[in-house]
Amino acid sequence: MWAGKPLFCEKPFIRLVLEDDENEQQLLHEGYNRLSGIDKATIDNLDSAHDIPVNLYDESVAPWKAMAWTAGEASLESRWLTNAHNLGPEGGSCLFGIIPKINHDCMPNCVLSWDAETQQGVVFAVKDIQVGEELVLSYVDTFHMKDERRSYLRRHFGFHCSCSTCCSNVGDENRKHLGNLYRDIEEQDYKESGKEKRNELIQKLTMIVKLMEEEHLVDVRLAEVQNMLSLEFEKQDMLEEAVSALWKAAEVYKMCLGEDHELFTEVVAAVTRLEDMESKRTSE
Repeated sequence: MWAGKPLFCEKPFIRLVLEDDENEQQLLHEGYNRLSGIDKATIDNLDSAHDIPVNLYDESVAPWKAMAWTAGEASLESRWLTNAHNLGPEGGSCLFGIIPKINHDCMPNCVLSWDAETQQGVVFAVKDIQVGEELVLSYVDTFHMKDERRSYLRRHFGFHCSCSTCCSNVGDENRKHLGNLYRDIEEQDYKESGKEKRNELIQKLTMIVKLMEEEHLVDVRLAEVQNMLSLEFEKQDMLEEAVSALWKAAEVYKMCLGEDHELFTEVVAAVTRLEDMESKRTSE
């Protein structure tokens, strides 16, 4: 299977698109009660992270979640917390039957995306996958360092990560640097910045791309960074560099979201616009 190929899709048994004031636990039970007996049995057979030490949680954790994680036996709540996937504002939190069986790795070869048109979760290969090779997703932010990733996985999923990335210190500083750079770009406002500040932004974006490539990390953030790079290059009238960055963004969007996704089609349209501008300039 090659990178960018959609491997399979699945409709969720329970999907919650939550507002701030909604009761997640109540809506979870309402969704479960609407299911058939067979579908309920599928959920009841999912793995559950529970019986986790109480001292891993503080007051910031909702009481019902802390209770589910630390209880001595599995519950609907613990299975939901262990297996539901957050697929963004459009997809919400979804509980599937097959997708939760895909194991975790801090260097995944797949990503899970939401298809708004078919109302399904879609698993895409983001790397070439050999016959017999295991499909793996990341349950944690891959920009975090090893200790942060392991701590999160222990608290939320009840296991100690022993993937090849965590069993090696190689790349840990890269992950730390990635996280710092990405947070810096999110927190700072570069819109009204002068040329010096904008050149600094280009350097940071370029470094994020370099580090993600070194770490073999492919997710939508890579496309977002390439898109931002293209905008900065265009502002500086560097059309060739802008087109190159956009094509790379399109490649990642296609790989992670599919050719039918609006983000992919928008980037392809932007490439056409810039190529037309470059062609007119050349012919003048």
